[in-house]
Amino acid sequence: MVDKVFVTGANGFIAQHIIKQLLEKGYKTVGSVRTIEKGEILKQLVNNDPNFEYVIINSLLCEDSFSNALRAHPETDVFIHTASPVTFFAEDLENEIIIPAIQGTANMLNSIKKHGHNVKHLVYTSSMATIVDTTGNGRNSIGKILTEDSWNKVEYNDGLKNGYMAYCVSKTLSEKLIHSFIKEEKPSYSVAYIQPTYVFGPQAFKIKNYKQLNSSAEMVNSLLNLKQIDKIPPINGDYIDVRDVAKAHILAFENHKETNNKRMVLTDSIFTNELLCHIINKNFPQLNIPKGDLVENERQIKEDALIGDYHKTRELLNIDYIPIEQSIVEMVQQIIDAKEADEKLKN
Repeated sequence: MVDKVFVTGANGFIAQHIIKQLLEKGYKTVGSVRTIEKGEILKQLVNNDPNFEYVIINSLLCEDSFSNALRAHPETDVFIHTASPVTFFAEDLENEIIIPAIQGTANMLNSIKKHGHNVKHLVYTSSMATIVDTTGNGRNSIGKILTEDSWNKVEYNDGLKNGYMAYCVSKTLSEKLIHSFIKEEKPSYSVAYIQPTYVFGPQAFKIKNYKQLNSSAEMVNSLLNLKQIDKIPPINGDYIDVRDVAKAHILAFENHKETNNKRMVLTDSIFTNELLCHIINKNFPQLNIPKGDLVENERQIKEDALIGDYHKTRELLNIDYIPIEQSIVEMVQQIIDAKEADEKLKN
């Protein structure tokens, strides 16, 4: 029986979906936010659901913030840690991305050890960035079959090269820290690791400001701003819908006997910008963006896409993933609605 679920980084793209699904299932839920203002906004978004409350954790670098939160909610028996910097653009890579992620994870673990006496399950939001080896100019995983047991070989100093590598280092070393902690401390709670890839899909709640989108939504929004004659920027990667990522977090603790100490890589299919433009143009021809070439899509996938075998994850979770076309269509429609609402306010 789960009494209360604690979710860090509650304002995040994935975290809001986790909270939404937890509340739909009747779980009492606590979300951590940085400010009272953000907490009040989140309360409004969940329609002041009596099963939701928030606490302030204004810095991942402060262990007391996590400790105070757990002292205030000693009945917490599921802890979901999503809070971590998700940006490739920072002036100070070490202090804005790497250190907050790693130190925040350490503070979370130590606070649970000291004050989370009723915590039975820990679910950690990791990343595909811990699976793909991004050393050697990011090419070391090409041609190899990746699995749930694969690891990025980055070391700390690799994260000082650029924002993308800083993110890879922050997620890889943070997850390794948890594995080491579990091995040494042998806590009584179960641990599951969720490794999503590129996460698409609509926001959990209505977009209030389309100019402040999360990174994957901004990727799609940038395609909406292309003109029909523009060249489509080449990019490819694995895709998963945010709602499936949220569902996986919940299944991870609900099915803890099967998922304990497991890494679960969430990916449904491979995409390119050519495919995304094709989907958008097919469903929203009025936007007049480049059509997207499915032949070029296949060429880019064969040339550069990573090969993965993640059947263990599918067997553990048994989720029918949301297909990419549905995900992108709902995502684009939400952005269009937000832009139209903004235009009405201006007029």
